[in-house]
Amino acid sequence: VELVSASCWYLTPKFNLLLLPMNPLPSLDVLTRLLALDADEGRLYRKVRKTLVLVPCGRATPYATVSIKGRVYAQHRIIYYMATGDMPDTAIDHIDRDKRNNRPSNLRKASKSDNAHNYVRCRKNKLGIRGVSATKRGTYEATIRRGYKVIRIGEFETPELAAEAYRNAAIAIYGDSACTE
Repeated sequence: VELVSASCWYLTPKFNLLLLPMNPLPSLDVLTRLLALDADEGRLYRKVRKTLVLVPCGRATPYATVSIKGRVYAQHRIIYYMATGDMPDTAIDHIDRDKRNNRPSNLRKASKSDNAHNYVRCRKNKLGIRGVSATKRGTYEATIRRGYKVIRIGEFETPELAAEAYRNAAIAIYGDSACTE
């Protein structure tokens, strides 16, 4: 019986939500007995068969997962735990937003709000500028979200001015985890 195998969960088509449970992780002793961490590459290897456990979940989600004794865990959470010894009780954020880059130096603890803010720009954004939208009056409005609230930064003559106002607000609100691209 193979104790560690790769598996994945998919996005629900109706709500576009990732169904990846945040199961409590096994103890560090169990993880180090079953898995070996290559911190330079951000990869997990089975100690039993010495095979790679990195399996992206294909088109639905880029997160790689691991099944240990029938329970599914996100690989980046296990890698963070094995690298730091700190049990992640909150979300683990990929700093460079590349969900396949599981190097410990690319992972950090983040609140749900901070993690949600560090996302790739929405495809619906016609201007291509984060936090900026065109108004019917021919001006450009800058807004930012904090938690469930939308904060209106202001209305500006050019998209560049609105983008600069958004960047300043993002840095003021989110600090180091601000995503201004």
